[in-house]
Amino acid sequence: MSRIQIAAALVVSVLVAVAALALAAGGDESTPGGGGDAAAAAEPEPETVSSCRRGAVYGDLKPGWRKRSVVAGPLALAPWEPSFARHRPELFRGRGAEVKVLAVVDAGVSVTLAVPEAERQRLSLLYDDSAPALRLSDGTSSVRFSACPPGPGGYPGRETQFNGGFFVRDAHCAAIDVWVEERADPIRRWLPFGVRDRPCPP
Repeated sequence: MSRIQIAAALVVSVLVAVAALALAAGGDESTPGGGGDAAAAAEPEPETVSSCRRGAVYGDLKPGWRKRSVVAGPLALAPWEPSFARHRPELFRGRGAEVKVLAVVDAGVSVTLAVPEAERQRLSLLYDDSAPALRLSDGTSSVRFSACPPGPGGYPGRETQFNGGFFVRDAHCAAIDVWVEERADPIRRWLPFGVRDRPCPP
């Protein structure tokens, strides 16, 4: 074999090795649950914490309340007036509006409710009673709910309720993420604010 042929063979070998490394690196980043995805899908640090001793409330829930709620695993978001905000887009014109939504969490469970980064110019959380809700910036982007334990010494019933809601800047299907213990990825749900009969993603 001539020197030219040997040199050409070496070049081909190097190119093949480089291509294999590139494919391996790309495949690792694009694999669901891989290092890149895990870093991007990290659970946010909660700005507000509502627990059994701080923020929990008690009241009788109306029959069929869960069917009218947006449910994400152990968390149910129950609007105080289920059809009120959905069918009144005029509420969200101008500076926006506060919508009261009861958070109901299964007994003994902790969940984190978060506003995705892409939604934070339009939506914030109002589960901190210490601040008035006059504008979007009065809310937070994440809150952790820690429900009371079941049984004696826990909160009455099978769930713990937390008062609060959302500040919504304009009428739209608003995305929210719910992080549940021992689950790697969040549960994505959409809330209908001022969209009338237009369906939101399931």
